[in-house]
Amino acid sequence: MDKLPLSVIIPSRHRACTLLRTIESVLSQTFSHFEILIIEQSDIETFNNIKAAIDRMPRRCRVQLIHIEKSGVCNARNEGIARARGEVILFLDDDVLLLRPDFLAAHLGPYARARCGGVTGRTVERIVKENAKHTTCKISLGGRTVANLLGQEPTQLQALKGANMSIRAELFHKCGGFDRNYTGTALLEEPDLSQRIINLGYELWFEPRAELLHLSACQGGNRSKGWFQTEHVRFRNTTYFVLKHRNWLGLFLFAVVHILIALDRSIKFRDPFLPVKLWRAALEGYQAYCHGPDDKIPWDSPSTRSTDAARPNDMTK
Repeated sequence: MDKLPLSVIIPSRHRACTLLRTIESVLSQTFSHFEILIIEQSDIETFNNIKAAIDRMPRRCRVQLIHIEKSGVCNARNEGIARARGEVILFLDDDVLLLRPDFLAAHLGPYARARCGGVTGRTVERIVKENAKHTTCKISLGGRTVANLLGQEPTQLQALKGANMSIRAELFHKCGGFDRNYTGTALLEEPDLSQRIINLGYELWFEPRAELLHLSACQGGNRSKGWFQTEHVRFRNTTYFVLKHRNWLGLFLFAVVHILIALDRSIKFRDPFLPVKLWRAALEGYQAYCHGPDDKIPWDSPSTRSTDAARPNDMTK
């Protein structure tokens, strides 16, 4: 299988309109030596409609549209990794618009550094607000995401941001893929993989020229349905992350911070039993930790071989 400088992987689920805008944005790039892999988790009717729309698009690169039945962004990304031919793999959400014609080339630039393992670009958020003064992306000792990706200068990061991140492909053979134990919105899946990359001795970089707009579509994807599911995912996934990557001090600080969060939400939503419900979610994270990570990439699975392109649910151009 011939290598390419870059593969672009876009997981998608029930977001046909924003997905097609994202694809058009990628296809308009000046850089042309890349492929696009769309891992579609919608129903077959939606899949076929997307396929028809892509067929009508002018394009200069190979586009694969792949349908999988098991939903979840971590699983979808791992399926894409198993098929990708790029030396660098770029992950985009299905609701982003690239703001510069040299966005793809900008992502590749930092890899001239031998120890660069991953890159996150400048990310303009439509809804999510920055909670840091300077350029950063990290997980605090208490388990909270701290991020500001609006800087103008390249700088090292502690974690990558999933809507706009690339990773050196060879690293997936060394540290595994995305951990499917991050359920729901997969909160903290990217910092989890980022930490494993750093543990191998690689660096993570912020590249401001790789700029996009993240629309944060309200519908589709794996968005939580309601405030309780959002908090449930937060407690479950953060517990799992802290147990994997922090020492006992980090676990203590996480417990203190999230006890306060649980009490705050209990008062806000007038539910005296809410702390108990949320700590049951934390227990789910502990149980997932006891079972071990689920980050294996299906390199040898029949569903990832090149003959997949001939199956009714796959389209290759």
